[in-house]
Amino acid sequence: MEYLIVAGVFVGCYLLFIAIGIRDRKREDARFIKKLKEGYGIPSTKQYKTDRLKYLASLAAREKRDEELFVDDVTWNDLDMDRVMGRMDYTNSSVGEDALYRMLRFPVRDENVIAKRCERLRFLSEHEADRNAIFLSLRHIGYAGKYGIRWYLDSMDEVPKVSQIPTILIDILLVVTLILGLSVHVGFFLAFIVLLVINVITYMMQKSSLAPYLAIFFYLLNILDECRTGLPLSKECKELFKDCMDAIEAGGKSFRKVMVNAFFFGGEQNGGNEILSIVIMYVNICFHFDMLAFYRSVHYITEHKDDFQGMLTALGELECAASLCCYKKSLPMSCEPEFVGDCSIDAKQTYHPLLKDPVCNDVRMKKSVLLTGSNASGKSTYLKSVILNAIAAQTIGVVCAASYKATFFAPYSSMALRDDIFGGESYFIVEINSLKRIFDAAETEEIPVLCAVDEVLRGTNTAERIGAGCALLEKLAEGNCLCIAATHDLELTDLLKERYENMHFEETVEDGTVSFAYKLKEGPAKTRNAIRLLKARGFGADLTDKAERLALSYMDR
Repeated sequence: MEYLIVAGVFVGCYLLFIAIGIRDRKREDARFIKKLKEGYGIPSTKQYKTDRLKYLASLAAREKRDEELFVDDVTWNDLDMDRVMGRMDYTNSSVGEDALYRMLRFPVRDENVIAKRCERLRFLSEHEADRNAIFLSLRHIGYAGKYGIRWYLDSMDEVPKVSQIPTILIDILLVVTLILGLSVHVGFFLAFIVLLVINVITYMMQKSSLAPYLAIFFYLLNILDECRTGLPLSKECKELFKDCMDAIEAGGKSFRKVMVNAFFFGGEQNGGNEILSIVIMYVNICFHFDMLAFYRSVHYITEHKDDFQGMLTALGELECAASLCCYKKSLPMSCEPEFVGDCSIDAKQTYHPLLKDPVCNDVRMKKSVLLTGSNASGKSTYLKSVILNAIAAQTIGVVCAASYKATFFAPYSSMALRDDIFGGESYFIVEINSLKRIFDAAETEEIPVLCAVDEVLRGTNTAERIGAGCALLEKLAEGNCLCIAATHDLELTDLLKERYENMHFEETVEDGTVSFAYKLKEGPAKTRNAIRLLKARGFGADLTDKAERLALSYMDR
């Protein structure tokens, strides 16, 4: 009878601890949902952990296949895509971050893929409950440090193979000696103490050596637990995301054996109650139940890694869609892309998403464009917005424009270059290498290349820059390429007028004040304004007058 009372008290305490953990988690979830509602439509300012994006970049480069489009490192850095991604990223898990990064690095050329993503965005934009349920489920999974989930999965292959037979035998002896010590003779109880001390020591040693793998394993358990319980989405949402839901459901069933062992790890798998986790921890120290469960689970996960990866892809797709709904809501204006067969872009009122108060400009390109104008007039920002919106059209399906019609492009740029100090290459060598990769892409890509070139060959003297720059840009325009190039060399506007359409930005200088309209205009820039800008910025007349005389002397040669 006494044993029954003790057992009843134990079960009652266990259920109480579970109830308290569930209550606390529900309260925390409610606070999170409230925060989501209050922050919907507010621009994201997400910051990433040190080296997090570097790791994702290296992973993307390793995963690249020849048949896939890829935003290479030069273009990614030119466009400051790390910051752009932070502006788009409302995810609450490493799974979502990984998926969004991969999506942006690998543009697609299948209109059906973009159409499906756009349809899902429209649905989640109109169904707050489903959107928030996705965020909440992925928040339960959370973050896993700077490394990606694929690295975590691969790490499971490196777990040391240790036989658990000695542990099982000692556990059996512990139980036997304890029973005999309590019922037969105290000597058996002393044997129990000795065995217990041995078990505690070996447990501490084993757990210390496995610490990195255990941290990874607990994160994988969080993912499995969320898939096991299922995402609380509406029937309509599940049908729209059927491929994702099927993969999640299949994974939940496939790894049910692993989740049976989850009890022995305490924590979130047992309602998140700290008291219960402490109790389970001491039981594990004595009997190694968690180590036994760990080795069984790791073996099963490594054998079914592809199924696990399918779950990760599905979960990432769901959170990306929810995140991009928030991004779309935060924009002053956006549209879904339309794709056409001819090599062209026709976009109205485009802008750059990182600007707080952007000035919108149209993009109409049936032939390559040469862009002129003074510094700070808006040329580089316009170039970046053209390539960035082309990438957005072929990845997330949210374009910063009133309308967007274009063909599928392979995007490239050559803009924010610098000397390679460690590689020992000058700026000019870096620049021609950057241009060469665009020429190679134009020759090998099955679809047209869309490229932006800012100040072609600025790393050499004026005469060779104009001559070589003209030849390079003309060759690009002749090939499988639509090029938009910015230059200060007005001579190029006449040399390239047959191949390039001339457009320009201009500024106004009045009473010593410089103002920029940032509006794109047809034709080449008609004035050289560098010296006027020096005057406007307060440089003395002795300097600016001499500059004008030298400039006139040079142009008269």
